[in-house]
Amino acid sequence: MAASVEGFVKGALECVGPKGLDLMIENDWFLIESLIYSLHYKPDYPEELSEQEVAHLEGLRAGMVRAVMPVLGMAKTIASRLPASFIEERLDAGWLKRRANERFPILTERVEAHKEKGERWLQKQASEIAGFLIGKLVWNEEKRKLVEFNPKKK
Repeated sequence: MAASVEGFVKGALECVGPKGLDLMIENDWFLIESLIYSLHYKPDYPEELSEQEVAHLEGLRAGMVRAVMPVLGMAKTIASRLPASFIEERLDAGWLKRRANERFPILTERVEAHKEKGERWLQKQASEIAGFLIGKLVWNEEKRKLVEFNPKKK
């Protein structure tokens, strides 16, 4: 599972780049929620962008989805075979940071540049990934975001 989570994070970070990662940290945007949102909705691009610029951005958006969705699906499949408590205990900000130092150092650089806000973002990021993998977080179409799964009991 570690390799597939690493693959998902690495692929997503390569798509957004350092400036995109800065925007994500500054605005509390997270990888999985952003990815699922981009699957469902086309952004309202500023009117001053040319058709070519919009086409380029749409290509990047589609490329990100194609690149990382299969890896995320594989991670979720593997996670379904493990106890949820194991994933929640192991997949934390420390794990992401250790992996980032080895495999995608841009994450560590950008998180450290944002100091405490970056550290909080990384912790929330790890929590979102773990929650999604174990089915604790699900997409809510009405709210257009990930929410905690809470089935209503009858």
